[in-house]
Amino acid sequence: MDPRPVSEHTLFPIYDLGNVLTALLLHVHVREGMASKGYETPLKSLLPATLAGYISENVRLKHFLSYATGLPTALPPSLPASTLLDHDACLDLLATTFASIPPLRPPGRQASFSLLDFGHLATALLHESCHLPPSSLPQVFAEKILKPLHLTGGAFLGGFDQGVNGKSRYAQMDHWPSSTTDLRHSSARYSPW
Repeated sequence: MDPRPVSEHTLFPIYDLGNVLTALLLHVHVREGMASKGYETPLKSLLPATLAGYISENVRLKHFLSYATGLPTALPPSLPASTLLDHDACLDLLATTFASIPPLRPPGRQASFSLLDFGHLATALLHESCHLPPSSLPQVFAEKILKPLHLTGGAFLGGFDQGVNGKSRYAQMDHWPSSTTDLRHSSARYSPW
């Protein structure tokens, strides 16, 4: 347990809420035409080729957004933080899992929550389908979600920075970022997973 007292700069991981906020960003992009067939768009057509080849044509975007793809969970909760923080390494793990383990059930049959997989796949979807590099997600989230709702003091984070003693920590900000290097302090932080 961290012995430091809690302050307005204390960071708290909000895993599940990050998934909700990432899904919200995907919904906004669907509304703006990201997916040619809306929620019926095959998921594989929205993902990088390294992942798409392992996903059935029957899995739709609606299945992904409702945790009903039938795909196995690839990123275990015991995953070392150094790997979890490496988006490309996580996508490689997802591809390896999808290649070696068949779907657990047909898409749409049953929801199965995936704590860590969702954010990395959603980030890959936004990158591939909207041509948004993961590093641009803080700005896109601020422009498309936070600003229209007149929310301040929050940040959507596509990554982490080096914290105290070389340990990774959430990047922070004190104003709307003009670049990912502009992240410093904030009262709320959202990660994509």
